[in-house]
Amino acid sequence: MLNKMAQLDYIDGIITPRPITANVAAGDSAEQQRTDAEVGELLAEIPREYGKPVVLVDLGLSKSNIFPTSEALTQALRDADIPSFKTPEEAARAMATLMKYAEIRRNVDNV
Repeated sequence: MLNKMAQLDYIDGIITPRPITANVAAGDSAEQQRTDAEVGELLAEIPREYGKPVVLVDLGLSKSNIFPTSEALTQALRDADIPSFKTPEEAARAMATLMKYAEIRRNVDNV
């Protein structure tokens, strides 16, 4: 879904909840680690392929015992420089700043 959104010309960036990939049956197994790494890679692909930033909203679920975030997902997001914020407002401010920066870069490049 996010990949499809990134392909649209009128979408400049994506704010999305931090993915929940928890498979209770899998626990913290190698299978779960692979799934989390794949999800992280799918998110990382968006800025690389479409040049559009991705910003995540955590809402505290990754710190909970119910939906803990694996190290594989955290590392994949960190490697891709995809930030995660605690509130939607913080994520929106970050995205607005990224959009302003992109506009400044476009104006400088056109000079």
